[in-house]
Amino acid sequence: MPPPVAVLAMVRSTLLAIDQGNRTGNYTVLRDLAAPSFHDANTAARLAQIFAPLTAGGIDMLGVAVVDPIYTQPARIDPTGKLHVRGVFQIPPRAISFEFLFEAVGGQWKLFAVAVQPI
Repeated sequence: MPPPVAVLAMVRSTLLAIDQGNRTGNYTVLRDLAAPSFHDANTAARLAQIFAPLTAGGIDMLGVAVVDPIYTQPARIDPTGKLHVRGVFQIPPRAISFEFLFEAVGGQWKLFAVAVQPI
């Protein structure tokens, strides 16, 4: 289990990569930093479709860089060995919920699955 500061860094960096993809329309950095299975399953164009509701809604996630998340369950290693992290960032005017699975690859935790939505 990674230390809490590492979990926080993974959550923030993932959301900031999504936010940058939303701003630029380029999700290749998010894709290239993810686990091989995520990379292989998602083209940059597919990621643009997945995150289109955030982009269309004008959701600004830059605040995740400075606001602390509220974890809705403690980070845990699931039965498949993946790190499961779920929570909310209260960023005015709308909160952002997130759920991530990270997979250990070459000694590093890499994004395996993602769900992000405004609430």
